[in-house]
Amino acid sequence: MIRGPVLPKMRDSLWELVSARLDAIESGLELALESFECGDPALGVVEGIARDAAGGPVLVMLAVEGDTLLSARALAADRFLQRVGAALPEALPEANFSHGQHGRLLVVGTESSASLLQQLCELPLHGLEACSLEPFRVAGEERFAVRWLARGGVLQPVGVGQDDAEAAPLFCVPRAQLEVWEELHRLCRNIDPEVVVTGDRFSRRVTWSGYLLGEVFTSDGVVVGRSATGLVLALRGSRDVRRFGDQLLRAFAQRARLDMSARPAADPVRDANAGKRAVEPGAGRAQPDGASSEPVAPPRQGAHAGAGESLRTSLAASRLTPEEHSALGEPVASTDSQAEGSVAEVTKPTSPQ
Repeated sequence: MIRGPVLPKMRDSLWELVSARLDAIESGLELALESFECGDPALGVVEGIARDAAGGPVLVMLAVEGDTLLSARALAADRFLQRVGAALPEALPEANFSHGQHGRLLVVGTESSASLLQQLCELPLHGLEACSLEPFRVAGEERFAVRWLARGGVLQPVGVGQDDAEAAPLFCVPRAQLEVWEELHRLCRNIDPEVVVTGDRFSRRVTWSGYLLGEVFTSDGVVVGRSATGLVLALRGSRDVRRFGDQLLRAFAQRARLDMSARPAADPVRDANAGKRAVEPGAGRAQPDGASSEPVAPPRQGAHAGAGESLRTSLAASRLTPEEHSALGEPVASTDSQAEGSVAEVTKPTSPQ
């Protein structure tokens, strides 16, 4: 007697929250159409169909406690996508789906529907994505955390001890820009061992000690970088990677409080002898804001960091050339002139002399 009117109210309130903030679940995800029926009216409707950042169709379904038809509806939706997913760009021209993109099924629930979500994850669903929202309020504003249970049909491990590569799904990058992303990813990891690169299918956040250095996201076939310094740049080649890498490096230097202005002038004799000096373990370690350290400068080996060295170590100890100092000290507007001789080129190892 009670469950009848309660279930629709629970579904409506959850959909009101989810439909307006799909991009908080996955970067670039936006609602295209609501109330999607997959051929069998007796199973009920899927809440909506969305368009992801690559133009692919995503059926969005809610898992609400007491919904006994959820598993059957999910199986029907999965089979529907396998049968006609490739034809959706022509069938729904108003949704602006891209050709060649595989459809996906995204099921969203809450803690109250945890058992339903678990049962769903055990079904043979192709490419199922399932998550649980944990809503809370901060300063009077509604927020929610996303806890992933399955991605691409694979159950997500629960617990600590995962690195960022294990915790994040595969970053979907246009084939033509795959090498650009790999180059940028190497640069990010070389800035400092504690730099973390994580995110969802279509975005990555670059952070250090919890501070945001920059973001990278896919938008309609283009990889775009947005740094904490304010630069927004389409990453189409190595030149753009170096420009964007310089901005990540600036943001890191500001957060790590690396003072570039106090570096002594270059001395060729001193530089030649620098490689002969021993280095104490842990020297040159950058500290977050509010912390202090007394680093011991490691040896400088030419103008570039040696293989295995992080950019943090190089910046903390190297005497910058005028070109390097200019690359770090000039305002963002002058980054065009910094493309050649960029500080980001420090990531390229040099052969020992």
